[in-house]
Amino acid sequence: MSVLAAMIERLRGLVETGGPVIAIIAAISVATLAVVFYKLWQFRASGWRRAMPCALPWTRGTGARAVPRAARLKARAAISRR
Repeated sequence: MSVLAAMIERLRGLVETGGPVIAIIAAISVATLAVVFYKLWQFRASGWRRAMPCALPWTRGTGARAVPRAARLKARAAISRR
């Protein structure tokens, strides 16, 4: 028996034991994990390192200094208020 077949058999046994609720929870978990990985990839691709000089003053409560810095950035992750 291959690894994939063994994995499918274990999943089938889990669904038989837990019923359809377990299958729904497992499907939602897989979808959530896919969204998390997509958002991490999106965040990394958006140039978040360039936005950090803007984000740090914002989190420290000095947002007035963060806004002009964010306006100069072209990163989508930059904080701006317009």
